Amino acid sequence: MEHKTLTDLLPFPAVQCCCVSQSSDKCEADHGLYDPFRIERPVIDAHTHIFPPPLMNAVWRFFEQHYWPVVYKQTYEHSQVDILIDRGVHHVVLLQYAHKNGIARGLNEYMHKTVERMNAKYGRSVATGLATVMPGEPDAEPILVEAFEKYGLAGVKLHSHVQVIQPNDPRMDPIYRVCTRYKKPVLIHAGREPNSRAHKKDAKDLCHVDFVRDVLDRFPDLVLCIPHLGFNETTEYMNLLRQYPNLYLDTTMQLGRVWPAIQGSTTDDEFEVLFREFADRILYGTDFPQLPNAWYSEYRNLAVRNLWKVSEENLDKILYKNAIRLYGIDLGEKEPRRDIVSTL
Repeated sequence: MEHKTLTDLLPFPAVQCCCVSQSSDKCEADHGLYDPFRIERPVIDAHTHIFPPPLMNAVWRFFEQHYWPVVYKQTYEHSQVDILIDRGVHHVVLLQYAHKNGIARGLNEYMHKTVERMNAKYGRSVATGLATVMPGEPDAEPILVEAFEKYGLAGVKLHSHVQVIQPNDPRMDPIYRVCTRYKKPVLIHAGREPNSRAHKKDAKDLCHVDFVRDVLDRFPDLVLCIPHLGFNETTEYMNLLRQYPNLYLDTTMQLGRVWPAIQGSTTDDEFEVLFREFADRILYGTDFPQLPNAWYSEYRNLAVRNLWKVSEENLDKILYKNAIRLYGIDLGEKEPRRDIVSTL
């Protein structure tokens, strides 16, 4: 049965065991289980999340009440997103978002310190951070200037659901102008899913592909990335990709086959077209740690099982090369070397 939206299905039921999350310390102690899955090729995870602990705990409470169980809480509390690097991911892009005025400066400083911590821990460039800002707050422009000039953050993360704003709302314009001036990309959750009755405003009213089209028309030099393949308007976003060369999509939570079929679900044929025709503008991401499933599910379907017949050349673009180009990532080497990734 095809449901109309995820709203008909959410929240997903709680889980009683975290073994699926590869929280190895607890699962090995409780059950003698340990999953040693490693990625053995160059990969940049272009969609991971960090927050200061009080905010992350609040995010988790919302997820577990209204979305799905977050099986990576213990792992994140132990070492944030470091498990991804430990398991062979070469580099991660870190995201957070402000949900109210007055907190973005602190979040951007926290992001900067997290990037510094991770790079120092591993002795190389393993993390890139994006800034955040609350659209419409009085100091939005200087907040972003500080994030780019002082902290070296590589773009901006926005979220239409959380920040209760349409992508083409006039309050967004100062953000787009600053990002255009600094040549920084904007990653904005502008897709309608996951929609929830707990949202302050129905996501169907906040998000529509035409709102993004309007932004791209008014800011032709702005580089925009829509996560989750614009779910559940992926077909419409494929049409936008044909028209706007500065538009990118990321795959986050769309390749793991977590969701039952709903209206707008991407078909296998559409995935094949996406990865063949638009391989230059698709980025791989996981959404770690906000997951109800194993962190490598999407990588496995894309690159190991190769369900959508993606060429090796296009896999490299999707898995890491596009992220390097979009976010200006400097790995300190020409590109990840296949002969060293498995030993990092």
